[in-house]
Amino acid sequence: TAGTSAVPIAVTYATARAERVSHLILMDGWAKFSEVEQSAVWQAEKALRDKDWVIYTETFARVLWGLQDQEFARQVAEYLRACVEADAFRAAFTAMEYYDVSAVLPKVAAPTLVVHNQKSPWAPAQAGQKLAARIANSRFLVVEDPTWAQLPALIDEFLSEGEEEGAGAQPAPAGA
Repeated sequence: TAGTSAVPIAVTYATARAERVSHLILMDGWAKFSEVEQSAVWQAEKALRDKDWVIYTETFARVLWGLQDQEFARQVAEYLRACVEADAFRAAFTAMEYYDVSAVLPKVAAPTLVVHNQKSPWAPAQAGQKLAARIANSRFLVVEDPTWAQLPALIDEFLSEGEEEGAGAQPAPAGA
């Protein structure tokens, strides 16, 4: 399962190591950064990226991730600062600006579910739709679920689809 900025990484892995990926689930994804770079949230993130690390992480949690519970947002920002150094985080976000997995999308072999939040601040639904259209065995699903509360059930349903088809099959009789 990969969300927003991890989608190009997951797609790259799924094509490079296809034998290790049985299913792929992509959330609020995009194939190349130019599809999302003009969104207000990416523009705000970029404007704050090289500023004060505490202000950046607090804004990232509260505004850019949209965490409504202010205490929880403060804890997430604090956790982020404890887990990654500012320069490493900034470098990762700068690197995303060069992501483009358009050419490898047709090589994704695993059944793929592309789920996109209708009101994603990071990527418009059209970016997810384009992503799904380039992956042969994919399904595109738009949801209105900013907290991703529906996601576990959607994943369970997606993963169990193949099981249902094989559930009624009986082994062939010996010697047949």
